[in-house]
This record gives sequence, structure tokens and C-alpha cells, in this order.
Amino acid sequence: MSPTTRTTGSVKLRTTMEDQLNLPEEVVKKLKSRKVELIEVKEGILLRPVVDPIKEARGFLKAKQFSTQRYFQMKKEEKKL
Repeated sequence: MSPTTRTTGSVKLRTTMEDQLNLPEEVVKKLKSRKVELIEVKEGILLRPVVDPIKEARGFLKAKQFSTQRYFQMKKEEKKL
């Protein structure tokens, strides 16, 4: 079976039988190697980045000077109370 080309606004997408979807370069740049999920909605197909809360939170304490050493110190102080 040959690939199908569909037009969405001014963007053309091509699907293949190998479970691949060719996206425009500007869309790929916005996604920055993130995983995405395809959701079927009333209006068509929604392409949404998968959010991993652990990865999103990684590094948020760097500016706070919070370290593992400081964490263990706080835990010792809690045990004393």
C-alpha cells in the first residue's frame, strides 16, 4: 500500500505502513526529541508531547544550593527532635 499524504492547514503529513509519521522540520524542532502521543479527538488527531514529571523536575533545586549532603543533615536533625 502506498503512503498517504494529507493536508492539515498548510502542512502536509505523510504516513506509511511502517508506523512512521514524517513531520515538518519546524514541528520536529519544537518537540526536541521528546516522546509524543497521538490522541484521536473529534476534530482529528492531536499530537501531544508526553510529560515525564520526574524528568521535568530534575535540576530545579540547583539554584537553591540543596545537596544530598544537606538532605542527610536535615534528616539527622529531624531524628533528634
